[in-house]
Amino acid sequence: STARLQQNYPNPFNPSTTIKFAVEKAGQVMLSVYTPFGAFISTLVDEYMLPGAYKADFTANNLPSGVYLYILETEGRSLTKRMTLLK
Repeated sequence: STARLQQNYPNPFNPSTTIKFAVEKAGQVMLSVYTPFGAFISTLVDEYMLPGAYKADFTANNLPSGVYLYILETEGRSLTKRMTLLK
């Protein structure tokens, strides 16, 4: 495995949450948020990263309550987890 993706905290959240992830080898990393139906919401990270542990914050001020997906993409790998926004 070239990356690890943790469950966001807090979850459920309102309006902000933190997503922690780790990259085990250097490369391009993208962390994005989508609806369960695949509609794009936001890109939180899109950069070349060195190995290490990172975190990104997501704020959902203008979004309705519900389940959202966050997807971590590294070279050749994609990891997905769910988070719940409760307003």
